[in-house]
Amino acid sequence: MRATVIRHEDHDEAPWKNGLGGTREVTNAYRDDGTLVWRISQTSVDGNGVFSNFAGCKRIIMVLKCPGMTLDFGVHGHATLERPFDPVTFDGGWTTHVTLLGGPLTDFNVMTAQDMVTAKVNVLRGGEGSLDLVHTECVIFFHVLEGACDATGYSLDTTLVAGETLRADSEAWQGHAVDQAPDTTIYRTAIRSGLQKEQ
Repeated sequence: MRATVIRHEDHDEAPWKNGLGGTREVTNAYRDDGTLVWRISQTSVDGNGVFSNFAGCKRIIMVLKCPGMTLDFGVHGHATLERPFDPVTFDGGWTTHVTLLGGPLTDFNVMTAQDMVTAKVNVLRGGEGSLDLVHTECVIFFHVLEGACDATGYSLDTTLVAGETLRADSEAWQGHAVDQAPDTTIYRTAIRSGLQKEQ
C-alpha cells in the first residue's frame, strides 16, 4: 500500500497551442505505447474557443472560480457551469465550444480512457473540523481545492494546502483530515482498472 503526496511544485505546466489557456498537470498515466490512460489537471481558460479533441476519453470538468462558462456540444446539447465545484461529464471526442460568461477562469479536469478505466468523483466539504479520507479503489486522489488540512493515516502525517494532492494506491486505507480553514474543500477522484505506466 502506498500513500504519497503530490505538491504544487511537482506539477507540469504548459500553455495551449491556441493561446487561449494553459494546463497544469497534477498526475497522469500512460500505456507503454504512449496511449493516455488517465490525466488529472487544472487549467486556465482565457478566451472563447474549441476544446482539443480527446476521442476515446471521458472528461469530467468543473469550474474552480466563477463567473463560469458554457460548453456547447453541438447535437449532444450543452452545459452551463455557473457554480464552483459542480462537475459535468462529457465525451472527449465531442466538438466542444466554450464561451466564458464573464472573463478568464480556472477549472479542474479528470480525463480517462473509456475502454480502460472509469472515474468516480465527489466533493468533500469541511467546516465541521474534520473529514474522513476513505480509500477502497484501485487508485484514489484527494485534491485540496480550497483551504488546507492536516492529513494523517497509514504512517502519513502531513499538511496539504490548496493545489496539493494525496494519492493512495492498492489495498483499503482510511485516513483523516483536520480542517485548517472553514472553507476547506477536497475533490475525491477514484480510478478503477489496471495501469501500466505512471508519472
